[in-house]
Amino acid sequence: MPAAAIARLRDAGFTVGTDGDRLAITGPALTDPQREFIAKHKTEIIAALTAEVAKNPVVAAALAEWPDAQIAAVRDHHNTATPEC
Repeated sequence: MPAAAIARLRDAGFTVGTDGDRLAITGPALTDPQREFIAKHKTEIIAALTAEVAKNPVVAAALAEWPDAQIAAVRDHHNTATPEC
């Protein structure tokens, strides 16, 4: 459930991440139901975000190297062409 909630927040235009042991959400104003859900499931959401980072060894290594770095996921569904490198 937390992973789906994170996806819904991101699809709604929010950036969802962690700042140490705190949940960091930026974007449009949260509705009261969104705030209540986030407050109720904060621990699970942080665990899901931590697991998301752990699945990507490059991101995990970068965060280990630069612990103060902020990483945001960027999705561009319209650009499917990938240049050869």
